[in-house]
Amino acid sequence: MTTSAPTRVVVASKRAPVEYGRGPDGALVESVSPGGTASVIADQAAYLGVTWLASALSDTDRELAREKPGGFTVDVRRDTPFMRARGVSEASPAVASEGVIRLRLLVHDDDVFEPVQYHFVNEVLWLAQHGLHDRWSEPDYTARTRAAWDAFVAFNTDYATALVDAADATDASTYLIHDFQLMCAPEMVRAARPDARILSFSHSSWPGPDEWRVVPRYVRTPLIVGALGADVVGFFAERWVRNFLRCVADLVPDSTVDWSRGLVTRGGHTTAVRAMPLGYSPRAIAAHAGDLPAEVATWLGDAPLVLHSGRTDPIKNATRAVDVFARTLLASDAVPRARFAVKMNPNRLYVPANKEYAEETERRADLANKQLGYEAVRVLVSNDVGLTQGLLRRADVVFLNSVTDGMNLTAFEAAMVNTRDCTLLLSENCGAAERLGEVSTVVHPFDLVEQGRALRDALCATPESRAAGHHRLREAARGYTLEAWVRAQVDSLTESRHDH
Repeated sequence: MTTSAPTRVVVASKRAPVEYGRGPDGALVESVSPGGTASVIADQAAYLGVTWLASALSDTDRELAREKPGGFTVDVRRDTPFMRARGVSEASPAVASEGVIRLRLLVHDDDVFEPVQYHFVNEVLWLAQHGLHDRWSEPDYTARTRAAWDAFVAFNTDYATALVDAADATDASTYLIHDFQLMCAPEMVRAARPDARILSFSHSSWPGPDEWRVVPRYVRTPLIVGALGADVVGFFAERWVRNFLRCVADLVPDSTVDWSRGLVTRGGHTTAVRAMPLGYSPRAIAAHAGDLPAEVATWLGDAPLVLHSGRTDPIKNATRAVDVFARTLLASDAVPRARFAVKMNPNRLYVPANKEYAEETERRADLANKQLGYEAVRVLVSNDVGLTQGLLRRADVVFLNSVTDGMNLTAFEAAMVNTRDCTLLLSENCGAAERLGEVSTVVHPFDLVEQGRALRDALCATPESRAAGHHRLREAARGYTLEAWVRAQVDSLTESRHDH
């Protein structure tokens, strides 16, 4: 089913594609926001040509938001400051004609923004949502948590109010609300606009009800109920859909779940829960030359390259990957003297766990290099998208062993851009494993022996088997484009009306 994108749409996510600062001369400077969600939504917003609401994160963001409360345009086409900040050279080929985003930055009160940004999202929701609490020594929910939850509700209220205002200004009737940090907003928008079409999409994994029982009832129930204010709740993978439906059935007793149709009815309103997989943006890939810096290229030489790529976030599991790499090379002389690049996008380094993870990865890399007797492992911490693309093109093995991951778009990007018939090692806990599991080597994120055997086999594979395997991988990944994902969101809102 092909549906043209609606013209009356407002998109919202917490993070914008860029943050603003001031250079030494006082001039406005754009920098690319870390993390995948903002870049994905940037491409979606450009494709749809819509108004996009996001939070002002830096002091200059807030200054700009106050100067231009109605919003301003960000041009994400080639040869603009934004695209050059993403690593695009002036020689890059032309990309899609779409690219001008109308961006409106929201300024939250400090007593709303700071508890949400620096405590609630990272120390409550993120840890619970990814099953990272040990349950022995933490979590402890105190008066600080309750106050932070109140701030989170106010934060979502800011968005709901701005969404309704933006829709009024543009005569919009459709809302695409992205990321779990805005899951309370759909119910609020629904109360103000009962006839609106609303999609709530979470880019993260979604655990089952037992994991959510670690979270206080005053958090988990309103969060789920808030999302159910939408017509459609979307996730990247079927497993997250199943887990969400289980949470509704177990934790929201005044609701009814139609398991066969993926529908939830509560208070006379029906919500469809759908998996909408996304793999890559052809437009974003086309924008990057992906050339490696000379110093990195010299370090690699002709050696096979194993690449681990992700944010500075413990769920990405680079520490174990480094250990596996070193043990694999030490265990057999038959394994070639490969190089291992750990490409990390610096993200939320104010969170202690993220900072400790980045530092521990560096320590493991140093230890591996001492054990192996040469600089086999290098950690590259940078938001340079061009560097990421260059490494993906050059890699012989792409090693993505995440503890858990909503999707992991890098798996799809590697399939599409790689030029060396790379083998993909993919954690079974990545949403991408649903779509690429049959054409990659699926590994358990905590089983170092299994990961080691998979890495050894990948590095010792024949050119013929590598070529055949990568061909299958590329063909499996090809259809999961950003354009198909956007159409799935739009179509789901139309189809949900028929379901109801």
